[in-house]
Amino acid sequence: GFPLRAVVPSYYGMMNAKWITGIEVVDETYNGFWQRRGWANEAEYKIHSTILTHGNPKLRRRFPSLAKHPTYAILNRRTIVAGIAFAGDRGIERVEVSVDGGRTWENATLKDPLSGSTWVIWALEWLPTRSGGTKIMVRAVDKTGKVQTAVVKPPFPDGATGYHVIDIEVKPSAP
Repeated sequence: GFPLRAVVPSYYGMMNAKWITGIEVVDETYNGFWQRRGWANEAEYKIHSTILTHGNPKLRRRFPSLAKHPTYAILNRRTIVAGIAFAGDRGIERVEVSVDGGRTWENATLKDPLSGSTWVIWALEWLPTRSGGTKIMVRAVDKTGKVQTAVVKPPFPDGATGYHVIDIEVKPSAP
């Protein structure tokens, strides 16, 4: 923005003023453009994690480079499940992945983030030992110890929540 852009770390972009034309100090709660339309006044970024491999059709369409990742796994053949996680300026302490629909969880390996306010890339090596369908799930924990909620909510009014879950088929052999 010009002449000034305010970026508020750890808050959704709607709280980051893009085009400041003036600053007014008030002594009461102010409801801005988005708040008057029902969005939350406090817009702290929720813990978020996403699987970028293995059959994420929306992402595969948007990012053709993901097409090299299969939409299935092969029985007794190691595969990498990977993605990203973010918690605003609270950072990510760990990412946990379940390959059995949430019955058990394993810690993923994290790459060092570029800063305390950037996405973290995570990966887990998985050896499928049963053929058939399964659900892969991911959740993250921020550096304050808060665990990403499993409760699925839409973005309105204060940010989406929930685990990212994908269905995957474990095939007995490569097609």
